[in-house]
Amino acid sequence: VFLIDHDGTTTKFNTGTHFGDGPTGLVIGKDEHFYVSHLGTPMVIRVDKNSGAETVVTESGLLQSPSGIAVSKDGHLLVSDFGTDAVVHVDPGTGHQSFVTQGGLLKSPFDIAVEPNGDILVVDLVGDKLIRVDRTTHTQTVLAQGGLLAGIRSVEVFGGD
Repeated sequence: VFLIDHDGTTTKFNTGTHFGDGPTGLVIGKDEHFYVSHLGTPMVIRVDKNSGAETVVTESGLLQSPSGIAVSKDGHLLVSDFGTDAVVHVDPGTGHQSFVTQGGLLKSPFDIAVEPNGDILVVDLVGDKLIRVDRTTHTQTVLAQGGLLAGIRSVEVFGGD
């Protein structure tokens, strides 16, 4: 994991102990530490923003192949898990995991983002879909599919708070 400042200064933040070929998801938590998911390992890693020290936040459990990672409005982590076709809620303090939603329209969830209202956006590789998961009911809705989204792998939300 690298941090590149506006002036071009580059800082390497991890030793690579847990990352193998590299992370697939990265987010800055409310505590300003980096949280990393890795498709090849069933874990979420915290990388300390100051020291670069790696800490396993959570491992195995509901996670099989975590790909994307985002921060929910309450500061918890939301992980798209390619292995279980699910979105998994992870408490960054305790590592406790719980399903937000699983299956349904999710066939191969790859990346994830949170909208300002708390709804979750998920990129699903099967059918090149962008799926919205309602924050309250957890209902899944296809927002867009195929066409210009062919090969979609990532989603990000701009604006809001």
